[in-house]
Amino acid sequence: MTLKCYLTVGCLASGKTKIAKEIATKEHLIYLNPDEFWDRKSIKEYSPPIWINAWSEVYKRVYQAIKNEQSFIIDSIQKNHVVRKEIINVIRSIAHNQCEIIGMWVKTDLDKCIERNKIREDSVPEEEIIKVYNIIQQEPPSLEEDGYDRIIEVENN
Repeated sequence: MTLKCYLTVGCLASGKTKIAKEIATKEHLIYLNPDEFWDRKSIKEYSPPIWINAWSEVYKRVYQAIKNEQSFIIDSIQKNHVVRKEIINVIRSIAHNQCEIIGMWVKTDLDKCIERNKIREDSVPEEEIIKVYNIIQQEPPSLEEDGYDRIIEVENN
Protein backbone atom coordinates (compact mmCIF):
# COMPACT_ATOMS: atom_id res chain seq x y z
CA MET A 1 0.00 0.00 0.00
CA THR A 2 1.36 3.40 -0.97
CA LEU A 3 0.58 6.10 1.55
CA LYS A 4 -0.05 9.68 0.51
CA CYS A 5 1.91 12.49 2.07
CA TYR A 6 0.68 15.94 1.15
CA LEU A 7 2.89 18.95 1.86
CA THR A 8 1.32 22.39 1.50
CA VAL A 9 3.21 25.28 -0.04
CA GLY A 10 1.82 28.79 -0.02
CA CYS A 11 2.04 32.28 1.30
CA LEU A 12 0.85 33.35 4.71
CA ALA A 13 -2.95 33.91 4.63
CA SER A 14 -3.29 32.07 1.31
CA GLY A 15 -5.90 29.66 2.65
CA LYS A 16 -3.53 26.69 3.10
CA THR A 17 -4.89 25.64 6.47
CA LYS A 18 -8.53 25.72 5.43
CA ILE A 19 -7.82 23.70 2.29
CA ALA A 20 -5.50 21.26 4.12
CA LYS A 21 -8.11 20.59 6.81
CA GLU A 22 -10.82 20.06 4.18
CA ILE A 23 -8.62 17.55 2.31
CA ALA A 24 -7.66 15.83 5.57
CA THR A 25 -11.33 15.36 6.44
CA LYS A 26 -12.38 14.30 2.95
CA GLU A 27 -9.52 11.80 2.45
CA HIS A 28 -9.25 10.68 6.11
CA LEU A 29 -5.69 11.99 6.47
CA ILE A 30 -3.85 12.82 9.65
CA TYR A 31 -3.50 16.60 9.78
CA LEU A 32 -0.17 17.97 11.01
CA ASN A 33 0.84 21.59 11.43
CA PRO A 34 4.05 22.60 13.23
CA ASP A 35 2.30 25.77 14.46
CA GLU A 36 0.15 23.56 16.69
CA PHE A 37 3.20 22.49 18.68
CA TRP A 38 4.14 25.86 20.16
CA ASP A 39 2.21 28.45 22.16
CA ARG A 40 1.68 31.37 19.79
CA LYS A 41 0.03 33.51 22.46
CA SER A 42 2.88 33.44 24.97
CA ILE A 43 5.78 33.13 22.50
CA LYS A 44 5.71 35.92 19.96
CA GLU A 45 8.73 35.01 17.84
CA TYR A 46 9.24 31.76 15.93
CA SER A 47 12.89 31.18 16.86
CA PRO A 48 15.13 28.23 15.87
CA PRO A 49 14.63 26.30 19.17
CA ILE A 50 10.86 26.57 18.77
CA TRP A 51 11.09 25.55 15.10
CA ILE A 52 13.22 22.52 15.97
CA ASN A 53 10.86 21.38 18.72
CA ALA A 54 7.76 21.88 16.58
CA TRP A 55 9.18 19.97 13.61
CA SER A 56 10.51 17.21 15.90
CA GLU A 57 6.95 16.65 17.03
CA VAL A 58 5.69 16.66 13.43
CA TYR A 59 8.31 14.07 12.44
CA LYS A 60 7.40 11.86 15.43
CA ARG A 61 3.81 11.90 14.26
CA VAL A 62 4.85 11.23 10.66
CA TYR A 63 6.72 8.17 11.92
CA GLN A 64 3.63 6.98 13.82
CA ALA A 65 1.37 7.60 10.81
CA ILE A 66 3.64 5.59 8.51
CA LYS A 67 3.99 2.82 11.09
CA ASN A 68 0.18 2.68 11.30
CA GLU A 69 -0.16 2.86 7.50
CA GLN A 70 -1.99 6.18 7.60
CA SER A 71 -1.68 8.93 5.01
CA PHE A 72 -1.15 12.48 6.23
CA ILE A 73 -0.94 16.13 5.30
CA ILE A 74 1.59 18.61 6.66
CA ASP A 75 0.31 22.18 6.62
CA SER A 76 3.20 24.64 6.52
CA ILE A 77 4.46 27.55 4.41
CA GLN A 78 7.54 25.73 3.05
CA LYS A 79 8.67 28.84 1.23
CA ASN A 80 11.84 27.72 -0.58
CA HIS A 81 13.66 24.76 -2.13
CA VAL A 82 16.03 24.26 0.81
CA VAL A 83 13.20 23.94 3.34
CA ARG A 84 11.05 21.73 1.10
CA LYS A 85 13.93 19.43 0.16
CA GLU A 86 14.92 19.00 3.81
CA ILE A 87 11.36 18.07 4.84
CA ILE A 88 10.96 15.68 1.91
CA ASN A 89 14.30 14.00 2.65
CA VAL A 90 13.35 13.45 6.29
CA ILE A 91 9.99 11.97 5.28
CA ARG A 92 11.64 9.69 2.71
CA SER A 93 14.13 8.47 5.33
CA ILE A 94 11.26 7.67 7.71
CA ALA A 95 8.97 6.18 5.05
CA HIS A 96 11.44 4.03 3.11
CA ASN A 97 9.55 4.70 -0.15
CA GLN A 98 6.15 3.84 1.34
CA CYS A 99 4.84 7.36 0.65
CA GLU A 100 3.90 9.24 -2.46
CA ILE A 101 4.98 12.79 -1.62
CA ILE A 102 2.58 15.30 -3.11
CA GLY A 103 3.25 19.03 -3.10
CA MET A 104 0.04 21.02 -2.80
CA TRP A 105 0.79 24.56 -3.95
CA VAL A 106 -1.96 26.90 -2.78
CA LYS A 107 -1.73 29.78 -5.25
CA THR A 108 -3.32 33.00 -4.05
CA ASP A 109 -2.80 36.53 -5.33
CA LEU A 110 -0.64 38.73 -3.10
CA ASP A 111 -3.42 41.30 -2.66
CA LYS A 112 -5.78 38.55 -1.48
CA CYS A 113 -3.21 37.29 1.06
CA ILE A 114 -2.75 40.83 2.41
CA GLU A 115 -6.52 41.32 2.61
CA ARG A 116 -7.06 38.00 4.44
CA ASN A 117 -4.19 38.71 6.81
CA LYS A 118 -5.89 41.91 8.00
CA ILE A 119 -8.85 39.94 9.38
CA ARG A 120 -6.83 37.10 10.92
CA GLU A 121 -6.57 36.80 14.67
CA ASP A 122 -2.85 36.07 14.36
CA SER A 123 -2.00 38.55 11.61
CA VAL A 124 1.60 39.25 10.66
CA PRO A 125 3.23 42.42 9.33
CA GLU A 126 2.39 43.08 5.67
CA GLU A 127 6.10 43.14 4.84
CA GLU A 128 6.38 39.50 5.95
CA ILE A 129 3.57 38.45 3.60
CA ILE A 130 5.22 40.28 0.70
CA LYS A 131 8.60 38.72 1.52
CA VAL A 132 7.25 35.14 1.72
CA TYR A 133 5.11 35.62 -1.40
CA ASN A 134 8.14 36.82 -3.39
CA ILE A 135 10.32 33.94 -2.21
CA ILE A 136 7.70 31.40 -3.29
CA GLN A 137 7.33 33.13 -6.67
CA GLN A 138 11.10 33.02 -7.16
CA GLU A 139 11.37 29.41 -5.95
CA PRO A 140 8.08 27.70 -6.84
CA PRO A 141 7.52 24.04 -5.97
CA SER A 142 9.47 21.78 -8.31
CA LEU A 143 9.67 18.05 -8.87
CA GLU A 144 13.38 18.30 -9.64
CA GLU A 145 14.51 20.91 -7.08
CA ASP A 146 12.37 19.74 -4.15
CA GLY A 147 11.92 16.03 -4.78
CA TYR A 148 8.13 15.70 -4.87
CA ASP A 149 6.57 12.74 -6.66
CA ARG A 150 3.93 15.12 -8.01
CA ILE A 151 2.61 18.63 -7.50
CA ILE A 152 -1.00 19.78 -7.38
CA GLU A 153 -1.74 23.48 -7.93
CA VAL A 154 -4.77 24.85 -6.10
CA GLU A 155 -6.01 28.29 -7.20
CA ASN A 156 -7.48 30.04 -4.17
CA ASN A 157 -8.58 33.57 -5.02
